[in-house]
Amino acid sequence: MPLGVVYLANFDFRRKIVTTIQPSCVVCGRTDAEVPLVALRAQGKDAWICSQHLPILIHKPHMLVGKMPGAENLAAEGTEH
Repeated sequence: MPLGVVYLANFDFRRKIVTTIQPSCVVCGRTDAEVPLVALRAQGKDAWICSQHLPILIHKPHMLVGKMPGAENLAAEGTEH
């Protein structure tokens, strides 16, 4: 594993299976090896978004519904909940 790269591992003790998740943008799927990613945490789950798609999180969060936990609770900039 390269230095500076964070991988999340989930171990299922009953099945003895390790699942490794490499962070990737919720919009385009690119990894931190390709573009800078911003880490987010919502509803107990981790998500990442690349710097190119960060404006979607701010201005058009409705586009992230189903891709990022809690996106349905976000209001676009300049609107109220």
